[in-house]
Amino acid sequence: AGKPRVAELSGLRRAAIALIIAILYALCVTWLGYILATMLMTAAMAGYIGLRNPLTFIPGVIIIPIAIRFVFERLLLISLPRSSIESIGVVEDAVMRFLAYTLLS
Repeated sequence: AGKPRVAELSGLRRAAIALIIAILYALCVTWLGYILATMLMTAAMAGYIGLRNPLTFIPGVIIIPIAIRFVFERLLLISLPRSSIESIGVVEDAVMRFLAYTLLS
């Protein structure tokens, strides 16, 4: 049996790190809430895969989780986790109310 190639080990290492980020996301989503946890996970993954210019990924990191939660909660009537940290939860609720008032009125 030969030694594993360096490229194979590098690929396994990269996959393991991505898996760790995903596990941390799953563990934090009920505590931080869907929006904040998804923003942090997406930013971590973007940085990890090599996106170095924040202007290329930050708008999506902010807008997409908010849009997804809005669609799920206001249009599909499926609740996504709200932060158990009250100050974060209040902000999430205010954003959802603002979007509902703006887009659905």
